[in-house]
Amino acid sequence: MSVTIAQIWQLRKSAWRDNRMSAGPVPLEWPGGDTMWWEFDGMAPSATGRERIPMWRAIVLVFILALAVPARAAPSVYEIGPYSTEIGFAVDLADVTTVAGAFTRFTGKLSLDLDAPQASRVAVTVDTRSFDIGWEPAYSLLRSDAYLDVLHWPAMSFSTETVSQQDATHVRMAGTLTIRGVARPQVLDAVLEQRHWDPDSQAEIAVFTVTGILHRSDFGMVSDALLVGDEVNLNIKARLRLAGAEPAR
Repeated sequence: MSVTIAQIWQLRKSAWRDNRMSAGPVPLEWPGGDTMWWEFDGMAPSATGRERIPMWRAIVLVFILALAVPARAAPSVYEIGPYSTEIGFAVDLADVTTVAGAFTRFTGKLSLDLDAPQASRVAVTVDTRSFDIGWEPAYSLLRSDAYLDVLHWPAMSFSTETVSQQDATHVRMAGTLTIRGVARPQVLDAVLEQRHWDPDSQAEIAVFTVTGILHRSDFGMVSDALLVGDEVNLNIKARLRLAGAEPAR
């Protein structure tokens, strides 16, 4: 049970107001539903029955209880970059084959709270000129003003606004994706694939996979609709060295 000095004082005032004509102990409704008793002679109610303890001892007890409740650690902040993360994409060509690629230059920050995943946040900026793709004709095509228009828009970005926990290892991130200066809502699913102690690096490692689908037409990329699919599949993998982790005993 966690009770503050302010709660005790408020309870005492309420009890005095409601029972100021009473000559004996008066009842207090303690947080949590228990009934305590108070006599207005500098004494405080104990946790059971009508026993009384000195006020100074009750205040000390409250402070001890408050200190005994462990505070939840703040989220850890991680830098995002090519050294720990891969940002991949894939798109269908004429419903016959799939072309896959990846971006090689990007930066960002991840505020990660594994105990309360809904408190986590991420923001990433990607250099649109840095894509690597296995289909040679795609390089000039994707750089052109019909697609990424890298001359005018050399960066695209994503930042979360809300994170909802789906199960123990799965969260859904809703945020804003900006490409070619056009901002659209975007949902990504993140799954914690692994979490283990690495004896070589003497660190706990967490491996995440993030997936999602965007529609290029939402960002003004409507050329070659019969050849290039509208859906672009995102596949992101991140390997993080968790802060402050120690091996299990």
